Amino acid sequence: MVLAVVGLAVRQDVEEWWLARQACGGAVPREVIDARMPDDARLLPAEEKLIEETGWYRCDLRFEEPGGGRDQVLHVVATTDQEEQGEILYDTFEFNESWSWRGQVPEGLPGILQVNDTLQLLIDCPALGKDAKGSPRKLLVRSGIGPWSGESAPPELAKSAASLANEASRRLGCGAEPLKPPTGKVYREPRPLAPKQAAGTPCAWTARADLPAGARVSVSGTRTSHAVRCDLHWGAKFRDPKVMLSAYYGDWGKRLRFDDDGRIFPGAVQARCRGEAVIFKAATEPDASVTEKQLRVLAQSFARAELRQRGC
Repeated sequence: MVLAVVGLAVRQDVEEWWLARQACGGAVPREVIDARMPDDARLLPAEEKLIEETGWYRCDLRFEEPGGGRDQVLHVVATTDQEEQGEILYDTFEFNESWSWRGQVPEGLPGILQVNDTLQLLIDCPALGKDAKGSPRKLLVRSGIGPWSGESAPPELAKSAASLANEASRRLGCGAEPLKPPTGKVYREPRPLAPKQAAGTPCAWTARADLPAGARVSVSGTRTSHAVRCDLHWGAKFRDPKVMLSAYYGDWGKRLRFDDDGRIFPGAVQARCRGEAVIFKAATEPDASVTEKQLRVLAQSFARAELRQRGC
């Protein structure tokens, strides 16, 4: 009986090891699975689907608890279809004037954190060439882990996002430069920093800007993200930003210049970067005490820094 019990335990361990090794093309680090699963849970086979004709890939990995309930270890959905990408990206930033996407991701991840705690990465695909308009083809990857609480995400969110993006690139023939596992944290809300602390981020320019004494800046996006924000704070407790500056890279962002009635948003301008559109937007809170001239100077400083950093 003892031998039978030991044999069963060994067999379950071997089976779980095999499932973990095969999950999502072997792209899931084992420590990610161990961190997301309760001790008494059972890993289930990954659910994968690849549609090469439309450039679409999905993988879901779940576990089962002793009582029969199931929960998610992680998931990823990726597409190279430009029309689908455009709709997804527009939906993400459509209500941008409410500034609802505010998350901080570590440098090395070319993307943003969506409001549903999913990392959204947009990556160039050199192996897929350019579209009929001459724009480079891209890979849009959305990945997440099971529910997490607190201000910062567990480190496995960023680590698995990079691995899964690399696997999606391989499966869909993207040919992207592999992403390295990031070392920083993912935060639901960016931490307001003193401008000098923003060095190495898209908001490093604020250290040279004419800001009120004690002002802070919160950074959303990275130097390779398809969307970037620099929110400027001052006043009590640095809660709501007073000035909000954002940039959106890619022809998909052209629609963000306009409202539902086809009118151009105040403070929105369009430029070009490496053959694609980039949209810059600037806005202030009513109580910010910022003049139109001051906002224009800040917006120009932000845009010039972005274009220079990206080699546009």
